Amino acid sequence: MEPINIQTNIPEQNFPKENYYRFRDYNQKNDSKCFRKTLWIFQILTWIFLIILIVLSSLITKAYVGPLIIFSIIYIIYIILEQFSSTAKYLRNKNSDESFYQKMLKYFSTPPKISLKCESYHYERYTYTTIDSDGNTSTQTQTQKVITHEETIDFQYYSARDVSGSFYLNCEEALIINKSYIKLELIDEINFADAISYKDYDIAKRALRDRNSDRDTLYDITETRIIPEFISHNLIKLGNTEPCTVNYFFFIIATILTFAELYKLYVNLFCVEQKFKIRKIISTRYDLNQPEFDQKYKNLNPRINLINQKYEFEPKVYNNLNSNYEVNLPSKEELDKAEEFKDKIPDYKVTNDGIIFDNDLKDIYDKIKYVVDLPSAPMGGSEYQPPKA
Repeated sequence: MEPINIQTNIPEQNFPKENYYRFRDYNQKNDSKCFRKTLWIFQILTWIFLIILIVLSSLITKAYVGPLIIFSIIYIIYIILEQFSSTAKYLRNKNSDESFYQKMLKYFSTPPKISLKCESYHYERYTYTTIDSDGNTSTQTQTQKVITHEETIDFQYYSARDVSGSFYLNCEEALIINKSYIKLELIDEINFADAISYKDYDIAKRALRDRNSDRDTLYDITETRIIPEFISHNLIKLGNTEPCTVNYFFFIIATILTFAELYKLYVNLFCVEQKFKIRKIISTRYDLNQPEFDQKYKNLNPRINLINQKYEFEPKVYNNLNSNYEVNLPSKEELDKAEEFKDKIPDYKVTNDGIIFDNDLKDIYDKIKYVVDLPSAPMGGSEYQPPKA
């Protein structure tokens, strides 16, 4: 998992600098078009050099040594890259539809974590001399990053609440078109419930910066927002029947035999795709389980929709309170100052049945718009047992 750097370091500059990263598990997201093309390029290159090796090995010549070295390099890179593909991740995280509901319950009940890391560093230039085979000397300069200090803090908050809304596993569509699996991509989204909480976060970030800004020439601040033990790629098995060849073991075999991309096409024949966001909000000053917040977020309470039943959870499942946090209600002056951050607070658009409208996921709404007015049953969390299909 790697943060995305939004500012390029320029070694020649010599002034304090601050980089903010919005941490996202980019490796867990579905493959980009560029990455998919890269995989196909390496797939085709392995075929080409494999054919060349077969042809050259049948001849009485040592000309195959060069192609063999090139093939070995391409083949190793190809195997490594394939392990980062979305298909590999789905196959590594295969669940039954029943066991997966317990996993969703865990995600609904797990509080998020926000961390800030400041890294102080500078660049050092090294000059060295090289001598080539003809005895000619040349002077070269190399720049190296030297980290001199690091500080990491966990941002503390008082209350967290899950506002994911309705989760509907699209079994009905999958079974109608005779599919055995659902490729479910989960996306984590962590925000602040109010402007004063974002103000407290900004103060903590500035304090971290002030403590470290003069420790060295340069510094970066990295922000991470995660749900612990969150897995985004999940392959959900429907029913009791499934192809015996759709699993991670056969993916490894196909990769070794240089047919991974073709094997992915085969896997897709048995799957439909679906996305869902696990949304969390946090507050440093308010208990988000209080009646006024229940009224505000009642349509955003996490719930599970099955084909014939809707399950809602008790507040203790999706509300988390930090009893060790010393909370102070904000003053009017603090609230006034926090107004500058009001645009940072998300405004959720939600249907009557709790489905949150999101432009990133709008392609799935037509498939689940008929999931309305189902009977509700309050659930107590650990007591929940998904019904048999």
